[in-house]
Amino acid sequence: MQNLISRVFVGTVLCSVFFFTSCRKTVKESDTGTIVQVKPSEESEAELEVNGTGFGNDPAAVKLSFNGKAATIRSVSDNQITATIRASEIKGPADLSINGRYLNVPFFNWWKTTVSTYAGTTVEGYADGNKAVARFNGVEGIAVDAQGNLYIADANNNRIRKINPAGIVSTIAGTGVAGFADGNASVAKFSKPTGIALDNNLNIYVGDRNNHRIRKITPQGIVSTVAGTGVAGLLNGNGSLAKFNTPCGITIDAHNNIFVADRLNNCIRKIDPMGVVSMFAGTGAMGFQDGNALVNARFTYPMAVAFDKLGNLFVADQLNNSVRKIAGGIVSTVAGNGQEGTTDGKKPDVRFHFPTGITANASNTLYVTDSDNHRIRRISSKEVTSTYTGTVQGYQDGDASLALFEYPRPIAIDAKGDLFVGEKSKIRKIRRTSILILQ
Repeated sequence: MQNLISRVFVGTVLCSVFFFTSCRKTVKESDTGTIVQVKPSEESEAELEVNGTGFGNDPAAVKLSFNGKAATIRSVSDNQITATIRASEIKGPADLSINGRYLNVPFFNWWKTTVSTYAGTTVEGYADGNKAVARFNGVEGIAVDAQGNLYIADANNNRIRKINPAGIVSTIAGTGVAGFADGNASVAKFSKPTGIALDNNLNIYVGDRNNHRIRKITPQGIVSTVAGTGVAGLLNGNGSLAKFNTPCGITIDAHNNIFVADRLNNCIRKIDPMGVVSMFAGTGAMGFQDGNALVNARFTYPMAVAFDKLGNLFVADQLNNSVRKIAGGIVSTVAGNGQEGTTDGKKPDVRFHFPTGITANASNTLYVTDSDNHRIRRISSKEVTSTYTGTVQGYQDGDASLALFEYPRPIAIDAKGDLFVGEKSKIRKIRRTSILILQ
């Protein structure tokens, strides 16, 4: 991630907690400003916030540096300073001055974000076993349960896979042959399974894309069809009669209602616990329009859906290159203007290139796989978009500012806040760890 501050502060940790006083310079402290808190900005991973009092309003008067390397002051108000600095330029403690008078910078916690390969290899295929040598072919859906088990919609293998916390990959349903068959998981067949989600009873639901059906796998290993006839179409009503057209992303609310990104029908469908299918947003017509969910709203190839903790439903609207929100029967655009690009910031300037997966954390921050930009994007609760990790197409683990992805697609989050991202033959993990920054 460009200009990622959270990485750059790692160098300051080299000052041991037992010797931190030796890391401080002898400076003349300000008798005006007072720093109360230093923390990552809520707006962007690339910004640092300094909160306190008496900072004035003149950015030119403020100097912030790390071991002599100057940060860029972005804004100053009486109670807040925001700044950015490259990670590679942080080698030591922070100095902050206003009009030449230094302020005492307190200890603070920062985030270090790293990317690793959680499962799979660069070779496409099918193999169970230890996650380091297991093979996948088309990871299109990921779900995580409370125990840390991952469930994978392995599309080109036409199977549903599981990775347990011990790192063992197994197949829980599907024979590998594209087709349709319900029954015991060992003989059940799928055709390009894409979306995957869990209900409160650990039933697994699958958007069975090329079968135009929503499937269910019980904890006992029995596969059944919840809705869809196998014939592409757009028809609501009883699940046995309802029709879908390439259902992809899927999510479930607290009441076990199922929500489906019905991709080629350009709409979001709802399946209630009784199996009745209805339209939740969109009309079936392709387009890009906000408004009443069932009258005005238009989508173009919606790919994924996810709830935040407030009960808002968000949609990765792929061909509109946007992220949409459905709340109170109204559809709005959170980020994206329909144009392809990589622009961060606030709407309407933000651009994506085929947003494909979406999830939300406990603080209602959204994470989006921006597939053809090979990036993971972050949308704050204030609807500010930034690049979380990734730059150009490639494969590289390590610090999030250097990590590379190749057409990331599904994304899921576990109870600890770790993100899991699916690529064609592997699953990547993004982990944030708190580090103490000493002065």
